[in-house]
Order: sequence, then C-alpha cells, then structure tokens
Amino acid sequence: MELNHLSFNPRSRTSYEIFDLALLLTKRHFMALFAIYLSLVLPLFLILGLVLGWSWGALIAWWLKPVFERPLLDYLSKVIFNQQASIRSSIGSIFKLSVVDFCLHLTTLRLSPNRAFLAPVEQLENLSGQRKKARKLLLFSSNKPKQSLWMLFCLPSEAGKPDRLKDALSP
Repeated sequence: MELNHLSFNPRSRTSYEIFDLALLLTKRHFMALFAIYLSLVLPLFLILGLVLGWSWGALIAWWLKPVFERPLLDYLSKVIFNQQASIRSSIGSIFKLSVVDFCLHLTTLRLSPNRAFLAPVEQLENLSGQRKKARKLLLFSSNKPKQSLWMLFCLPSEAGKPDRLKDALSP
C-alpha cells in the first residue's frame, strides 16, 4: 500500500483529529458499510430469532459483533487507499480468521474496551509474537485514555434502554 494513494492527506494528527477523520470516512462510505453489516447480521438474527426467540437472537448477534466488524475494517482499509473494494470480498475476510483468533475475539477480547482500537493490528498488520505485542503496547500507551473514554461514551447507545424500548413497544 502506498501512502500517495490515500483518500485523505496523510499527516500527523491528534487523537481527536483521527477520530474526526474516522467519522468522515464512515459517513462517506456509510451505505456500503451498512450493507455489509446488514447482510451479515440480519439473516443470522432472523434465523436465530425464529428458532431460539428474538431475545436470544439479539444476544447472539450482539456477541458475534467482533466477527462482523472484520469486513467493515477490511472494506475501509481498501477504500482509504483507493483500491477496489466490494461488499462480497469484504465479507470474505471473516473466513481468513483463524479458529484460535475467532475464539479469542469472542471470549477474552469480547468485552475489552481496547478491542476496536487494536483491531487493525490484529487484522491488517499481519504481525505476530513480540512484534505484535510491541505494536499494541505502543498504540495502547499513546492513546488509551482517549479511546477508552470514547468507548465508555458510546456504550449506552449500543446497549440501549431495554425498559424504555419495551414500554414503547407495549400496547
């Protein structure tokens, strides 16, 4: 990947500028990202909802969220370098996940506030062993307070208010 093909101006940015840039990129590619996510979550939710019940379907779909985030990251990593990216090829990135990593993401790392922040190291940098650990430590030490606070800020919107939703849906 060449930095001269980026879809934005590469320069040193503060953590807050990086967050703003990520929001702009997400807004620019919202329809494709939404299509990728919906094509993964909706069929699973409907099948599990019909078989196990809607609450279990929602819980399982939420628990599998780290797996469903991989295609989104794959898609964005290609389009920011102005490469061809398709919804189908991005969804295929799920199958590149090893069984060990799959289990790790759904157990130990599932509730980590650093999961999304460190996901590019896991998925895109293809590092292993000490190099991977050193890269994560470098990123974690320079940005931890800011990204952890943002995750805590977003958590209530993801969790929602079940009682208020339940009341709104009741006749």
